[in-house]
Amino acid sequence: SVPVRFASAWIAFFGARHVMRESVERRYKDNEKLHAIDQAVQRRGLLVIILIRIAPLLPFAAINYLLAMTAVSRRDYLLGSAVGMLPFTILYVYLGEAATNVVALLEGKETSKWSVWGLGIGVVAAIVVSVIIQRLAKRALEGKLAR
Repeated sequence: SVPVRFASAWIAFFGARHVMRESVERRYKDNEKLHAIDQAVQRRGLLVIILIRIAPLLPFAAINYLLAMTAVSRRDYLLGSAVGMLPFTILYVYLGEAATNVVALLEGKETSKWSVWGLGIGVVAAIVVSVIIQRLAKRALEGKLAR
């Protein structure tokens, strides 16, 4: 669930920044992506965090630890994580609603054929929009990290 992912991101970030900093720094000190991300967040922290959450460069958990080693502020990290997780949260909620209607239809419960079509079109649209957003974010992030 989204609140759990958000809470786990904050706990990992806080733990890596304040409790396990030395071991995380040792492990990632030569990581080129970390250095590029650090430079980018020093210039445009909030925007970079939003883009990283939309189009992750690394697995979700690893990003939490790596971001703790950067100069990003707690505010930018939290706000950027919340905003960046939003597009896929909306998609997951919509997919859950669609699955509920499909199950109802398969069980023979009354469902308007228009609501099923509308939901199907909506799911396809939500997936397409999410993929487009992710690709745009990835390009923008690569551009920010290249500078």
